[in-house]
Amino acid sequence: MLIGRSPNVLVVRADSPYKSVRDIINAARAKPGQLSFASQGPGTSAHLAGELFKSLARVDLNHIPYKGAGPAITDLLGGQVDMMFATASAVGNLLESGKLRALGVTTSQRSTSVDLAKVPTIAEAGVPEYVAESWYGLFVPAGTPAPVIARLNAAARKAVTADAFRKRVASEGLIVSPGTPEELGRYVLGEQARWSKVVKDAHITLN
Repeated sequence: MLIGRSPNVLVVRADSPYKSVRDIINAARAKPGQLSFASQGPGTSAHLAGELFKSLARVDLNHIPYKGAGPAITDLLGGQVDMMFATASAVGNLLESGKLRALGVTTSQRSTSVDLAKVPTIAEAGVPEYVAESWYGLFVPAGTPAPVIARLNAAARKAVTADAFRKRVASEGLIVSPGTPEELGRYVLGEQARWSKVVKDAHITLN
């Protein structure tokens, strides 16, 4: 079962001259390859989100990989990089304290998180069709009997739709979206096809 989907957030420093996604696009087109975005490493969700942005917005950004989100965010705050497609949980406190500014969320719909509810999606902010989600699902070994899968699906659905669970994941902006095993299968295949193209077009390889 697909448990839910959560956004990455395009963030800049609070004193950054870039106030919107459109500002980023305009500056990147005026200065190809000079604006940089950080990630917690090659092939991570932040890296792929940035590469998808480059492709759909038709801009050239310089990817700066780090060994983890912490060092990447530290350098973003220090001005060594211009922006980052960070997870909501990693930058939530910095957004709340005003040290970072959120320009857009990467999901297809706005976040349900209180801190991000007014932040536009990147698609509505100027990059049509842009979607880059982190997602969580439950899997079982191949060959698990269908009645067992159905029972687990029902139990998981009950758990993730409970108020206690929804409140627990609200800070991450998780969009709870339980469905059938078949829906998860189709979703995974779609994600594989979409990101395989991004990886191939951007010539991304593991270190």
